[in-house]
Amino acid sequence: MSTEDQTKGAEGQKTESESDGLDIAPLDDLEEAARSVLNTISRVSSRVLWGSLIAYGLSAVIGVSIAFTQGVRDPFFFAAMYIVLFVYILSYIKAHQGQARIRSAITLVVVEVLIAFWVFILIDRIPARQVFLSSGDAVSTGSIVMRDTLLTLWGAIGALCITAIGLLVHWLWIGRLRRELQ
Repeated sequence: MSTEDQTKGAEGQKTESESDGLDIAPLDDLEEAARSVLNTISRVSSRVLWGSLIAYGLSAVIGVSIAFTQGVRDPFFFAAMYIVLFVYILSYIKAHQGQARIRSAITLVVVEVLIAFWVFILIDRIPARQVFLSSGDAVSTGSIVMRDTLLTLWGAIGALCITAIGLLVHWLWIGRLRRELQ
């Protein structure tokens, strides 16, 4: 360890050997990932795929806004699930753009299963049910109230179904056209 490193360590700053393992990815990595996503989406030329992406975005906006405004338990779960679905949809698009037929087929199956699972969860969340609302910081203080029926989730479900059908049509239609042109 150099004298400079010892001086930094003495001043209360962590040296390289004292890292706590909680290093955050540099902003350059985040910027590069965002550019990769934008590049992938900007290369989409299929209207069917664009329609699927728009339907997915609509579903995400509806689903996450309902989760945060209507007292749904664990609204961050909703946001996280939409992020996971988006990552897999991007994986399908990248596989398609890279003309990897087997990888795009496998990724599409995973996306369709995830969408079906998420639709099942959303349908389960629609009926009115009792929820616990905590008052203050303590979990022990609060009350159980009846949450209203969330009929607006049908909009998110419908848009997700359009997304799933659109991705399937895209894979079948574009894949067949590509094979016929070869």
